Amino acid sequence: MTKAKKLAVAAAAAGVLCVACMAGGFAALWSVTAETGAPVSGGGYELYETPSHTESKDGHDDWTALTADYLTQSSNALTTGKYYLTEDIFITAPVTIAVGQDVTLCLNGHLLMQTNSNTDYTAQESRVITLYGNLTLEDCNSSSLEHDYYVGTKPADDGFDVVNTSPLWIFDDSKEEWDTAYASAEKTGTVSGGVITGGRTDNYYAGAGILADSGASLVMNGGTIAGNANLYYDTWGMGVAAVNSSTFVMNGGAICGNGGYQHSAALYVRNTSFATINGGSIYENTGSGSFAYTFIAAAAANITINGGYFDSYSTKLMSGNPSFFIKGGYFAAKDVELGMQDPGELSQYVSEGYAAIDLSQ
Repeated sequence: MTKAKKLAVAAAAAGVLCVACMAGGFAALWSVTAETGAPVSGGGYELYETPSHTESKDGHDDWTALTADYLTQSSNALTTGKYYLTEDIFITAPVTIAVGQDVTLCLNGHLLMQTNSNTDYTAQESRVITLYGNLTLEDCNSSSLEHDYYVGTKPADDGFDVVNTSPLWIFDDSKEEWDTAYASAEKTGTVSGGVITGGRTDNYYAGAGILADSGASLVMNGGTIAGNANLYYDTWGMGVAAVNSSTFVMNGGAICGNGGYQHSAALYVRNTSFATINGGSIYENTGSGSFAYTFIAAAAANITINGGYFDSYSTKLMSGNPSFFIKGGYFAAKDVELGMQDPGELSQYVSEGYAAIDLSQ
């Protein structure tokens, strides 16, 4: 058994998602560690233990049950507090968290799906969450609930000026059309646990899944952000975008199965914002335009990767002296197949004092 396969087996035994396995083999799999060979904090196959309020719904005494009715009554606004989903929720406007609000949201294994089909392609009504305050994202029921998806492209009849033709994961919206498409799809799959999905952005608007803006703070400990799309030029961040002095910390969960177009990335960070990835997975995000990447940093923004699992490290550093550092994690190169840009050598992003080790040798 090769070293890479041994690592994959160890990861599977620990219950860790192995991106290299999903990337279709070990033709190119790198581990970034300190040059001394010592494990990097947050890197390797150490499983991040998500801080969890409970493992059962009976323990939500101090939490607010989040339902479709609750969001309707609150105009989709969440104020300071702890919330957990009790059902799959379908929204037609973003969930919003205003400046000064401190929210913990547990997906509790359910879907939070944007279903809006706004015909004005300059509108922002079609992302899933717009964040100006603080949000901690968790998923305490990640193993008992499952959600089916098929891999397809965004329908052209939803009112958007669609240029993006990249495939993304499309989850069940309880409509007959989805059942028909799922039955005939060439590729289908299942996600365990809660999912933020269905977000769409167009024409210069960032963050189809979650936008953290104007000093916001987003901490992702669990859950999956999948099936969101940037549909047109310069739409910045199909999964997560952190802009204008905001911060994003990813300790667990996954950003996957999203679709992007020109100047789009699974994670987009801009204007003195900071992103730190300590764990979790980013994989199978796709691009159909000429400038699609896994990571984009611009205008004095910073992305630091200490750990996690990635099937692409394609990166765009735009104007304004942004920075991108890799100090840990596992990386498999599948960029061209995903429609993403050729990333070049991984070593160009590895921080001084660290080294990329080819585990496939």
